Amino acid sequence: MTVGEGLEILLYGGQCRFKVVDGLDISEIPRDELYSMPTSFDQTHYIWNHNASNGDIIKATIAYQDEIVDIEVDIPWIAWHNKEVTLNGVTFSLRTGPNRCSIKVNQTGIRVTDVQFMFGIQER
Repeated sequence: MTVGEGLEILLYGGQCRFKVVDGLDISEIPRDELYSMPTSFDQTHYIWNHNASNGDIIKATIAYQDEIVDIEVDIPWIAWHNKEVTLNGVTFSLRTGPNRCSIKVNQTGIRVTDVQFMFGIQER
């Protein structure tokens, strides 16, 4: 389920079947940074331009340690919208603004290689 594998649609969840816009690609992350996901938003390799419009919806899938969940966030006209999900005791937060989205976790030491994240857009 990584972008690097070239998948074209999000596979998990009955309502989450959208062409992939972007996501976590561990091949772009330096080896020394693979041992910890960021605990704050807008970090390099964890922020993406979504190229969508106000009122569209980010439809994402997150997998961590054999658990997988869909998450969606409405794209706002201004400011940010956040959504959170918890997988195996780790809270993943997805934030989106008018132009880009970003992901973070609530604790240090979460290995990037244990996480998969991709998102698509549902147009209004």
